[in-house]
Amino acid sequence: MSIAADYDGLFDAFHDAGAAFTRLREKGLERTDQELARDEDYLRLHKSGMRIALIGGEAAIRGAIQSICKLDQSRPDRTRRALERLWSGMGTWKH
Repeated sequence: MSIAADYDGLFDAFHDAGAAFTRLREKGLERTDQELARDEDYLRLHKSGMRIALIGGEAAIRGAIQSICKLDQSRPDRTRRALERLWSGMGTWKH
């Protein structure tokens, strides 16, 4: 994969993650893991997180969380906690 394709994929995944997280937050983040696992927006957020992590590792996940928190100026701490929970461990696995 080329560097340009990596960046394109990274930015697409970030955009998808932000949109999915916004819709997920509107539905409620306090739901159980079992409920979230059946939610299309959670699945989209998870897939986006996996793509971000595959392209840029743990640092990219941290950067995506930071950037999504900046988009949510009214509740950045809540957003951070939620994303850290939903993306826990992404980018830290070993091949």
